[in-house]
Amino acid sequence: NKPTHQNRFLEHLELIEACKNNNAKAQMQVYHLYKDMLYNVSFRIVKSKQDAQDTVHDAFIKAFQNITTLENNRTLGPWLKRIVINCSLDFLRNKKKLGWLQEAVELPDVEEETDVCRF
Repeated sequence: NKPTHQNRFLEHLELIEACKNNNAKAQMQVYHLYKDMLYNVSFRIVKSKQDAQDTVHDAFIKAFQNITTLENNRTLGPWLKRIVINCSLDFLRNKKKLGWLQEAVELPDVEEETDVCRF
C-alpha cells in the first residue's frame, strides 16, 4: 500500500497536533524530518557550520514554543523554514552589532596609553 497524498496530510496533521500537546516523541520526529533541510537553509545564510547548527537549534526551540500558533491548514516545512530564516537573519544582525560594539569599546595598547598620559 503506497501512502496517498491524503494519508500523508492526515499524518502531518496528527504530528502537528501531537507537537501542540508537547509530545516529545512527535517533536523528535519533526526534528529528524526537518533538521537537514533547515541546516542547509541556515548554512546558506550564516556561512558557518557551527553557527548554522546553533541557529537550527534556536529555530526548533522557537518553533516548539510557538507551535500552537500554527494553523492546521499550513504545512510544517515552510513554517519551520521561515523560522530558521528569521533566526539566521537575527543571528547575522546580532553578530554585526556585537562586532561594532567590540570595536567601539576596544582599548588602546598599554604603550599608546602611556604616551598619551605623560605628566
